[in-house]
Amino acid sequence: MRSNRSRRSDRDLLEDAHALGMLRAVASGLVVRGGEETRSVAAAYLLDGEQVRLSMVGLAREDLILMPISGPPRVAPRGRRLLEGWLRADLSRAFALAELLVWLKTLLTYLTR
Repeated sequence: MRSNRSRRSDRDLLEDAHALGMLRAVASGLVVRGGEETRSVAAAYLLDGEQVRLSMVGLAREDLILMPISGPPRVAPRGRRLLEGWLRADLSRAFALAELLVWLKTLLTYLTR
């Protein structure tokens, strides 16, 4: 879905907890179509029973998801790249934290001798 406004950078999107959370929900298959008929064009987009259509439109405008005429939203290529980048960054932080813990344990052992 294209619009006249410019897309946000990947860095800006990674800092937007709401957008990232909604993108992860789409990727996990948690966002579904509901209402009278789930395959209807007018069916609502639901996450845990709450309507999230405006969030889905925002993600589509950023080219992060695809909103088909019927059925649930799907992650677009840019969204997939963004999620993979987030996962790599998250793992890097986890490894850095683990290294810091090892270093602190070593320091504590040294200081308590």
